[in-house]
Amino acid sequence: MRLANGHKGLGLQGMRSSADIPECWSVHGVHQSGKQDLVASRLRREEKKDPESQHAQYLRRELAKDDIFERGGVRMLRPLLGFSKERLIQTCRARSLAWEEDKTNQDAWRNPRNNIRGLLRSAKLPQALQKTSMLHLARQTSCSTHKIHTNVERILSCCEILLLDVRCGGLIVRLPLHISLSRQDPEPEKLYAENNWFIATFLLQRLVEMVTPNEEVSLQSLKQAVMSIFPEFVEADRRLQPTSFTAGGAQFQRLHSPLPAPRSELDPAFLGTWRDLDAVFVWKLTRQPFQRAPLSLIVPPLANTKSTIAGNPPPSWSSWQLWDGRYWIRLLNRSSQSLIVRPFQISDLKHLRSTLKPQHYVGFHKFLFLAAPDKVRWTLPAVAELGDDSLPLGRVLALPTLGQAGKLDTGAGNEMNKVEWQVRYKSVRLGSRKSDDGVSEIGKNRSLITSWKD
Repeated sequence: MRLANGHKGLGLQGMRSSADIPECWSVHGVHQSGKQDLVASRLRREEKKDPESQHAQYLRRELAKDDIFERGGVRMLRPLLGFSKERLIQTCRARSLAWEEDKTNQDAWRNPRNNIRGLLRSAKLPQALQKTSMLHLARQTSCSTHKIHTNVERILSCCEILLLDVRCGGLIVRLPLHISLSRQDPEPEKLYAENNWFIATFLLQRLVEMVTPNEEVSLQSLKQAVMSIFPEFVEADRRLQPTSFTAGGAQFQRLHSPLPAPRSELDPAFLGTWRDLDAVFVWKLTRQPFQRAPLSLIVPPLANTKSTIAGNPPPSWSSWQLWDGRYWIRLLNRSSQSLIVRPFQISDLKHLRSTLKPQHYVGFHKFLFLAAPDKVRWTLPAVAELGDDSLPLGRVLALPTLGQAGKLDTGAGNEMNKVEWQVRYKSVRLGSRKSDDGVSEIGKNRSLITSWKD
């Protein structure tokens, strides 16, 4: 089917043995999220039994891990891919096990998959298209893909992450000067160049995934970025590199940041970085400016304040919702107005300047300059209160990603006017390769992750 649809190269590796459940990208607890809430729920049950048990202590340690990023979710596993259908049927018969089979599988006219199944059973195909050849091709392609991803992990672990600021979703990284692996003879020149290209593309894909709002980052969308950052693929002059461009939903900016010269050729502190990484420039990746605003999240007001005070259940947190593909946000709205989460606007900044005391506004503006400089601030989510006709987008109350959790009194000190929020950044794969001393190079850079704790 993939050959008939024009796929080639890595597109011929066939079905994967593990994958996220499709169509669940923004479902909390299903797509790469929900681990902390699950652990917290288990910890509450365990603490009721024995707060000092080993299991409770283990859950506390788990809860303290990576609270900046979401993690968890549900994976779809296919452990039987390596077995033929005929063998599975014989196994079931030998064990007297019943199995379910889709009756429409017998209708050759129903879809292309059934057509091809019928073709494989009834027609004499050329050797290259027979089942054994197809399986061999898939295994070869899968093996090549594994080697490429192994090299991507190795190179990623050597990159220097200078900053990963989850407050605005910004990444600053020092990349290798070139993507050129040692050639394995008798590897053809074309295959060698193609593998280097894929390694460079997958490397940028991993980095872009940290900041992009997109559900998926296709390799095709990064083609121009690869040629811009690694000009050896197009034999271009490095001095002609573009210094700013967008790709895969991310804004790339090249920044001048020279490394100090090594004190000697044997200096272990500088030799590896000086030799392998770009000693002059780093790249800054942020979410590209909005072409259209992401969908707003609306949380209605507390329906009946008097009934809540009278003893009915208090207002509950809204469900976790994914905003702009980057931030998981939930709100607790005790106020009398609806809340909306939407992009921070220039008009919000003007409104804050006119309403805040001068010293408060100066402090806020300095902090905003550090946490979300330049145009990236206009990609921040803002919590606003609706109800003021003079402010159609609502009165901005908070920029939630500048603080992992917060509470705001929207009234005159009444507890029922409180608005609370919690926010976590999407799941991020930072790299897992171990260095000689057993610590991941990316792990060593975790102290450079700027977040709500800083």
